[in-house]
Amino acid sequence: MTLPLRGWLMEDKRVAGEFAGTVQRLGARSLDASLEVEVAVLTNVKLRLRDPRSGQESGDVYGKVVGVTAGPTATRCASGSPRWTRPIRS
Repeated sequence: MTLPLRGWLMEDKRVAGEFAGTVQRLGARSLDASLEVEVAVLTNVKLRLRDPRSGQESGDVYGKVVGVTAGPTATRCASGSPRWTRPIRS
């Protein structure tokens, strides 16, 4: 199952742009996603994931893009505890 996501590019704690995409793989501290825009490696991002079954959205999850490939973009989450696990696994 893929999960829709909304994201924002962050620069010095300010929003610098918005994007959307879908999560292809979700791990405890990282995710792989296909994004509608190109995002450079080491860009800070804020993400919100949505469970397509319930429509419930996660809290804000902050992370850093750690890899970009021809396929999904790999994002490592820097927040202390990924808040997407509770709403999405409920």
